[in-house]
Amino acid sequence: MYFIIDTVSKKSRIILKTNNIINSIIIPSNNKIQISESIINKLLQVFKKNFNLEKIKTIAVCTGPGSFTGLRIGIAAAIGLASTIKAKICGFGSFEILLEYSRLNYSYQNVHILIQSSNDQNFYAAFD
Repeated sequence: MYFIIDTVSKKSRIILKTNNIINSIIIPSNNKIQISESIINKLLQVFKKNFNLEKIKTIAVCTGPGSFTGLRIGIAAAIGLASTIKAKICGFGSFEILLEYSRLNYSYQNVHILIQSSNDQNFYAAFD
């Protein structure tokens, strides 16, 4: 089972992947509720649903680009959870995932990627 934490996207989420089943849980945040407050509540909700922590073998976390605070929160949550349950942890970059997706599905020579983060920052990359 994979446990994925994305605190960088416009709608931050926790994703659980078991075999071919993917469950996505949005982590709410707005001007009144910061992601740092709501991620712990969402993690607790996930684990209260008869969820077996021992089934988690790998925890993946988005490493950016994105909001520095969002990155720190996601990485800290992943490290804390991984050390508690003795799971492997790995990081993934948003640009790399989108680049790999475009290479698998399209035959473009040049790929340009624009990502908008949760705090309305824009991140751009160009690949040949």
